[in-house]
Amino acid sequence: LSTLLADGPAFVSLLLEQIDGESPRRTLLLVEDLERWPSDTAPFVVSLAEVAAKTPRRLGLIITARRRPSALMPGLQGALPEPLVLSAPNTAELRAAFLAPLASSTAERVDGGLVTRLAADLEGQRSALSLLQLVGATLWRSGEEQLALATYESLGGVAGILAQHGEERLGLWDGGELHAARELLLGLCDAD
Repeated sequence: LSTLLADGPAFVSLLLEQIDGESPRRTLLLVEDLERWPSDTAPFVVSLAEVAAKTPRRLGLIITARRRPSALMPGLQGALPEPLVLSAPNTAELRAAFLAPLASSTAERVDGGLVTRLAADLEGQRSALSLLQLVGATLWRSGEEQLALATYESLGGVAGILAQHGEERLGLWDGGELHAARELLLGLCDAD
């Protein structure tokens, strides 16, 4: 596959243009974990970027990587637009993200210890904002008078709240859906 992609980026371009021409909707291409791609696939990734640049309203490209794409594949230098580098939010940003939506109505009902602990528990996590949203919504729905550290701890912290959420979602599925989800999730895992 690497050889085909390296030798035939123009073919990939034609194929994507054909798909784009047939689709009435916008198409989004995702190149995930670029560091796991062989370096000789750079022409393929450049080809994706070129097609996306030709039709920006119809075709989008997102590349995820833990380092700048050009550092991973020198052939990408200058071929891609300047990347938007997103990093995990720090403690102050997590505190602000949690408190800002509550500022007008319930700020006085938020335990300061909860905010400090939650920010500490999530700092450095790649999915910190999604987890913050889940924890915040769970605490809000708890019906307690105050969003409190004691409630957060009684729910098992981030891990307990995430596990409970997963169990609730799985409880909505029948046997066939559970089997399909298991196969899908196992397919997404690797030995690393």
